[in-house]
Amino acid sequence: MNYTLIGSESYLRKRKLNQLKKEHDINDMNLITFDYTKDTMDHILEECNTMPFFSEHKMVVIQNCTFFGASNKDTVDELVHYLEAPNPTTIVVLDYDGKKDARKKVGKDLAKLTKEFRFEQISEEERNRMIREECQKRQITMDQGALREFQIRVGLDLNRLYTELDKLELHGGQITKEVIEALISRPIEDDTFLLSNAIFTHDTKKVFSLIQDFKQNNVEIIALIGLLAAQFRFLVQVQTLKNEGYTNDNIARELSTSPGRIWHTVKNVGQYRKEDLLTILKDLSILDQDIKTGRIDKQQGFEVFLLKHTM
Repeated sequence: MNYTLIGSESYLRKRKLNQLKKEHDINDMNLITFDYTKDTMDHILEECNTMPFFSEHKMVVIQNCTFFGASNKDTVDELVHYLEAPNPTTIVVLDYDGKKDARKKVGKDLAKLTKEFRFEQISEEERNRMIREECQKRQITMDQGALREFQIRVGLDLNRLYTELDKLELHGGQITKEVIEALISRPIEDDTFLLSNAIFTHDTKKVFSLIQDFKQNNVEIIALIGLLAAQFRFLVQVQTLKNEGYTNDNIARELSTSPGRIWHTVKNVGQYRKEDLLTILKDLSILDQDIKTGRIDKQQGFEVFLLKHTM
């Protein structure tokens, strides 16, 4: 049996791969991993056709199978041909961190030749259920304030969810909002959202407080400029789609992000003028170029930008 693991939820794909390794009794000696974007198909198929080492089966995992995506035009005929009559001692696992283009022939062919598992990003409801179940298992309790803060800080990232629950389990007992704030850092995207909002509301005190947080987290100014530009571009995209009549769920799908992030953005996006957003984006682009070409000191240039847009 050969498999396809596909979807943006990396934690669940990884967990399924580990289950398959256990089911087929695969050890490290008989596990070979390739990267489709770096390794040649000839090399991959040569390995598929060799016998396992002192074992009944071996597993060949092909990561980054971008041929499933809409923008990649590869047909991978050799892989399809191999899977039509595969080596019975080799288990092939195709792994792709993205959305499958259902229109493509290669995707349809491989769906017939492998057992396909899909792992799309979980919903907020599923995330909340998992938190409740894990807290029960770990014998920890959260009050409502702590639970809400935990949900905000971990988002829909399951890798982060389980990592942070491990921390809370070590703390043990009753978890308060203060414990969450002390043990779990906010995602950098959240701080970027707060910073962009503070710039727009001319909250100078909040802006410079958040800048200090970024410094403490060792975020370079050039990286912060990039994060801010990405956030303001996101605001323009959400505003444009909302004005075109898209629902929140449709916007989330269009921009490949969580409904929760869209909900928080839509709540505030009405107060932003598109012209102001585009002006900030233009100023960030000029600042980025001026810093990279040495025309201005990065610290001084960034402070001038902040003062211009908050005073």
